[in-house]
Amino acid sequence: MGLKRKPDSEYTRGFKENWDNFLPVFSGYLNSHQTRLIVAVSRSSEREDVIRYLYEKLQYDFTITKDDDFATYRASDTSEVTIGIASTVLAESLSRRRKVLSFNCTAYKVWDFPGSNFVRINTEPRLSLEQMRTKLNETLDLTWEEYAERASETLRLFAIDGYQTIDRIRNEVTFGLSPIVGGA
Repeated sequence: MGLKRKPDSEYTRGFKENWDNFLPVFSGYLNSHQTRLIVAVSRSSEREDVIRYLYEKLQYDFTITKDDDFATYRASDTSEVTIGIASTVLAESLSRRRKVLSFNCTAYKVWDFPGSNFVRINTEPRLSLEQMRTKLNETLDLTWEEYAERASETLRLFAIDGYQTIDRIRNEVTFGLSPIVGGA
């Protein structure tokens, strides 16, 4: 991948190593389970490089979301599980009550998703197909309530509790605007 970050940084080395280690195993899972895969690739100068890289590594037919500001959210909201590296996308998906799995297939701790081990697949240096299958199937089999109980440490960390984060934001905005628009 043509990453624009510092080529010698732990972040950049870990990013590419993570995907290089994860994608072949994930491809094996997809092929053995005939699962539909939606890939959200953000708008960037690297978009085409990322898409080529994914086709090469996955060797699986997948759908790429439209190139717009909300593609990632739509992909996550229509998925049974959102899988990725430690990112705000995963935290945002959790806030919308979507199940997530974060993977770190490197020795770089910067790629560990915070919180509960339940939402993480941390295997260094290699992830096996059996580990992937076990973790993903376990997550898929749970209802949101069961998943939330197992992932409670992560949900608490991101301040996701009995109601959705969007409701919290809406309440804060409404409260903040009420003096302006003549509310109580």
